[in-house]
Amino acid sequence: MSVSIKLPATVGSVEDVNDFIDAFCSARGISDSMKFELQLVLEELLVNVCMHGQPSDGTEAQVEVSMGLEDDSLSLRFSDNGIAFNPLTQAAPDTDKPLEDMQIGGLGLVLLRQLMDDISYNHRDGFNHLTMGKTLSEADLTPSTIERANQQ
Repeated sequence: MSVSIKLPATVGSVEDVNDFIDAFCSARGISDSMKFELQLVLEELLVNVCMHGQPSDGTEAQVEVSMGLEDDSLSLRFSDNGIAFNPLTQAAPDTDKPLEDMQIGGLGLVLLRQLMDDISYNHRDGFNHLTMGKTLSEADLTPSTIERANQQ
């Protein structure tokens, strides 16, 4: 079963997204370290929409975050009605360059690719949809979560 939250794409919504993730992880026995990674991923996505993805018609972008957990498979979907943008088609920055020679931007995509196992994108009905998956390890779950999964 997945849960979701809809919010305006504003920097002020970061706290609400973090609270949503905290409640999701606490209710499902997901570790604090995994919770932090999820908060980092979603904060990066939200701030990118705030800074670069506001609709050209002057309306404020909206986001929806959906999360689900089945056994050890975490699913995460981030949707927004901002400017169409597929982050997966963007070249990864050269992280071997000295910092002063690097262009600004793109490191969030590196982070996203490192922290999530599966990522897909589509644009449908005026919305960007980024769907991500992560297989959680035993270290990412509390013993009670593992026991519940084994009883099913």
